[in-house]
Amino acid sequence: MTYRIWIADRNNPANVFHEDYESHEEAEEKANRYAASNSFYVIEIEEVREE
Repeated sequence: MTYRIWIADRNNPANVFHEDYESHEEAEEKANRYAASNSFYVIEIEEVREE
């Protein structure tokens, strides 16, 4: 399963992007790093099911 974090730029909220990770722990760790910065905020961590 893939875990996708959706991230937005605090200075330009229209600038939204995502990054994919293979484990929830890895995605959560990276999301926490983004959230701790003053430049970005995390919108959500999404489970992406491969079909």
